Amino acid sequence: MNLRLLLVFVISAVPGGEGLAQKAKRECTVEMPRGLPSPVERGYRDCDVDRVARLRSNGRVSYSLPENISGDWICEQVVMVFVVDTSGVPDLRPVKIEATTRPEWATAVLEALPTVRYRPALLDGRPVRQVVRYTRSALIPKITFLSGSRISTASERWKPC
Repeated sequence: MNLRLLLVFVISAVPGGEGLAQKAKRECTVEMPRGLPSPVERGYRDCDVDRVARLRSNGRVSYSLPENISGDWICEQVVMVFVVDTSGVPDLRPVKIEATTRPEWATAVLEALPTVRYRPALLDGRPVRQVVRYTRSALIPKITFLSGSRISTASERWKPC
């Protein structure tokens, strides 16, 4: 009985064994952005940290729909990749725009990025820089003007789409 217990202990202590203290490996979901000089400035990937950076608050986006848009509701979306620093603030050098519904929407969200806040990533109990994928979307009512007064059949609030 004691020999079996000792064997289980030795197997779990071997590197690559199924020990309780071994971290579960997460799959990386974000590629490193290009244009940063060193790996330290790039930041860690989400699979390399103990706790990933978490969005705390979105910035306030100032955006007006172009005039030639049809429909009552317009869904605008953008996906960006950037680094969040150790204080939870986006580092804007560089920001990679992966996808967007409209360049004007991407520009408006990019201008709001300095007001976005994250809970920073942790590695070995210390805050570290992390590369994040940030998705911002809004379902925006199209406002029409009738006889000089503003009329909309939909809610005036933006909603995620």
